[in-house]
Amino acid sequence: MKETMLQGNQIEIKKVSSKKDMDAFIGFYCDLYKDNEYAVPFIRFDEENTLSKERNSSFEFCEAEYYLALRGGRVVGRVAAIINHRANEEWQKKQVRFGWFDFIDDPDVSRALLETVEQYGREHGMTEMVGPLGFTDMDREGMLIEGFDRLATAYVIYNYPYYPQHIEALGGFEKDNDWMEYRIKVPEVTPEKFAKTAQMVVLMQVGSKDDSLAVAHTNDVRKSHKGITDEGLYKLYQEGDRRLVFSIQNKIAVKDTLFNNRPDFDINAIDEIPFATEGETVAAVTKVEMDAIVKKVSGVNVPLFEAKMPWKSILNGMNHQLVVNKVAECEDQGRYEGLMVGSVTAPNNNVGNWE
Repeated sequence: MKETMLQGNQIEIKKVSSKKDMDAFIGFYCDLYKDNEYAVPFIRFDEENTLSKERNSSFEFCEAEYYLALRGGRVVGRVAAIINHRANEEWQKKQVRFGWFDFIDDPDVSRALLETVEQYGREHGMTEMVGPLGFTDMDREGMLIEGFDRLATAYVIYNYPYYPQHIEALGGFEKDNDWMEYRIKVPEVTPEKFAKTAQMVVLMQVGSKDDSLAVAHTNDVRKSHKGITDEGLYKLYQEGDRRLVFSIQNKIAVKDTLFNNRPDFDINAIDEIPFATEGETVAAVTKVEMDAIVKKVSGVNVPLFEAKMPWKSILNGMNHQLVVNKVAECEDQGRYEGLMVGSVTAPNNNVGNWE
């Protein structure tokens, strides 16, 4: 597709073709929403991986191009044109998707971007345009039509109120469905029922999708064992086939992890660091620092968490110089200066991140 320009409004549509263009494409969302108190910026590393034709496994069955809308050399909009061949084949459709659809409040800009996606679709034999959608249902999709005055969640699309107004003004689009998002307030005291009946899901990832030989071997196994499930792959793995790539979700009763053989255990004190408040001084950090996110790893959304306690809190009240030396040793080695399990930033090595 050639670059186009709407002369009357001086809107140039430019295909992303360089790292500089991609940086502008990814960065436009933050520029557009930098003064908005409700929008939550996306993790740039995740955006780069998702949009990468080399790193996103969705490109095994998808093709896409990314476009910028420019006016006077300044980015005023962006859009991705995507064709998911697997979905089209499954649903007997000829659809081109538009995603990463953001723009200033100017109908000429939004129209130019969608016309670009439409042209891309026609050139590839498509007859319908749908969106906002990503490569698969694991990506962000949809358009916010209510709740513009609520803080967005980490992996849900937030957009200005004028977005749906532009879509309606353009005409030709029909609403497919409504998705509802609910905000749940976590109680300050854990209900007794939760402690007795709740389960937690543990995801076990075997192998890496970055290992192309292992992925190819797994595909061959799936073909030779028609209908095999991930549980079936796990059985083969236990029997000795270590070249498989798959994941399994297991449910574990919370009472068996937190309360096993501990009838006096107080779950509401689980984040308190022992000894942090004892002795002559109180440590600056008295509770375990915990965080949890959902991050795209090798094209798959994976729940990640981390929990950490600094040595200054764990060793509170002990010989001050020894504590200082312990912290300095960690800093010299580039490690967290305390005990830590998991990580929401460092790559996982499939055996866990422990320090």
